[in-house]
Amino acid sequence: MKTIEVEKIHQLVHYYDEDRQSLYLSYPIESYWNSLVQPDRVKEVFCQVKKANLYLHFPFCDEVCYYCCCESIRCMEDRQIEEYLGALEKELQYKFGKKTSIRIDHMHWGGGTPTLMNCDQMRRLMDMLHKYFDFTDRKAYRIEVFPDKRFVTGEKLKWLRECGFESISIGIQDLNPVVLEAIHRKTNPEEVRDIVAMATELGFQIATDLCYGLPYQGLSEFENTIREIKKLKPQKIVLYPYAHFPFVKALQKKILELSIPNSFIKTLQKKKAAEMLDEDYIRFGADTYIRRDAAERESWERLETIYGFMGTERKTGNDLLGIGSSAVSKIGNIYIKNHVSLKKYAEQSCPVEKMHELSQDEQIRNDIIENHLMVDRGLDLEEIERLYGISFGDKFANELSELKKMEQRGLVSGTDTKQISISEYGFYFLRTICRVFDADS
Repeated sequence: MKTIEVEKIHQLVHYYDEDRQSLYLSYPIESYWNSLVQPDRVKEVFCQVKKANLYLHFPFCDEVCYYCCCESIRCMEDRQIEEYLGALEKELQYKFGKKTSIRIDHMHWGGGTPTLMNCDQMRRLMDMLHKYFDFTDRKAYRIEVFPDKRFVTGEKLKWLRECGFESISIGIQDLNPVVLEAIHRKTNPEEVRDIVAMATELGFQIATDLCYGLPYQGLSEFENTIREIKKLKPQKIVLYPYAHFPFVKALQKKILELSIPNSFIKTLQKKKAAEMLDEDYIRFGADTYIRRDAAERESWERLETIYGFMGTERKTGNDLLGIGSSAVSKIGNIYIKNHVSLKKYAEQSCPVEKMHELSQDEQIRNDIIENHLMVDRGLDLEEIERLYGISFGDKFANELSELKKMEQRGLVSGTDTKQISISEYGFYFLRTICRVFDADS
């Protein structure tokens, strides 16, 4: 990194603290959703779905990491998994029991650690899903994997491959032992390499998740992790920032505040990673890098990208169906979230905890944040005006005024035109730019 670039970032961090901004996995963010749930309306909305992408949430882990913001709990005995599969079947019957088969184009199993299930349990789950969904493309199955050979065996990988899973997403986060100990995560680099080798031999596409801004993770530590990951040649690398919210996630209180890198170091980590990956990978959106020789590169270049609960994804126009405790669906302009509490999810007749239908104003802001800014696309004002029948300058006069201030500091350009672009430095402050259009901030 050039000294002048480092100094510029240091200056910008004084004005904008990216760490204080929402992750914008949705807009409005979940805390502003309407919690009024009408069971009949829930069923009516799900009956409208014709084709969708499916996310299935499995909440159990062998150990729960301190840093994690996902909804997960420790699995103490196999009985918990069996009971959860029963609850999943109950949800599927409730939402889709009277609906003809919904076409599923993409399916993702996440968590938690889905590979805690044995092959018989995964087979039971797959049979369950086939009762309600028509899977059009067996190549579009993806599963999250914790790199532990107790749960990721050759037999299990072979079954997943035969079943139609094409991609595995390995949650690595970091390889430094001090960092891993601080977040209570037991990742063995040798096991990572062995699992990647086994999966590659079976024909899986490999994705890896890495996290920057973790406790005791300096710039050199993260550089070393990136260097080691590049040797594995995964087709996809996802980089995301550690979000420290101990008032929401109690286990994060076990992480020493002073061990967490400040905003300046986190921004340099993000910049260094982008520089190190540039030769072999193409960046899409805020967080996703696709290897230049990857088979899926063409589809990433052909389709627009959007941002949401699954991070940066290719735009398919499909609804999102979330199945399992805490899972979120987005059907048209409606967010629907299941109960986080496993007890409530399993025992209550309606598995839904929150339901929020976006107003027209929220739809426009959602589009600006998730389909433009968070994917580093910039804003075509005429496109927004044409799509929603508004005058951008009239509706967003205050927001444009804020963007002009950001332009003076080098985050955006073109605020006096109909095409606003995000600068090289603006990429490191995407959430801060999004906040300008957040009516609740």
